[in-house]
Amino acid sequence: TYGSTVAWPDQVDVRFSRSAGAYVLLDDGALAGYWEAGGRSLHLLEELAPAAVAETLTRVAARHRRLELLTVNDSPVTGHPLGKALEAHGWRLTPRGLGRPS
Repeated sequence: TYGSTVAWPDQVDVRFSRSAGAYVLLDDGALAGYWEAGGRSLHLLEELAPAAVAETLTRVAARHRRLELLTVNDSPVTGHPLGKALEAHGWRLTPRGLGRPS
């Protein structure tokens, strides 16, 4: 478990934490991303295919009633390649970012 058994990677600008509602994205067992509790910010640690990430986030979002992703790596999700992939998976544009599919 990241943060307890396995140490978080050293990131200068991002502070990861073990908290309820946060998710880690793994790629072949290695930490590839961190979705903060509440779903507003996603931090990708490596380059991943936007379609694959969008599919994963959409599956997770189905478990939540309300969810709005605002940033990817501290930039607006709407300007990130992942934004278009999420829209293709049914995420809707909101005034601040993208909301989970209905």
